[in-house]
Amino acid sequence: MRVSKNIRRGSLIDDFNELVQLAEDRCAVVVYMGGSHFVRPAAFMLNWSVAQILRTKIYHALPIKDDTESNK
Repeated sequence: MRVSKNIRRGSLIDDFNELVQLAEDRCAVVVYMGGSHFVRPAAFMLNWSVAQILRTKIYHALPIKDDTESNK
């Protein structure tokens, strides 16, 4: 599912340690809240309470490769 111009939603993150590792690697995540998708840094999510993180759906953010550059 495409979330923004150059990011699509990946698999669900269900392990807190994986979220910590993504924050250390300075990666982005896709957060599903209130019927909308938001792209946020993984480190931003670590500032939330554990209860709030557990009831929020957090997905991997995957880049969309632009095929128009390869056609030039």
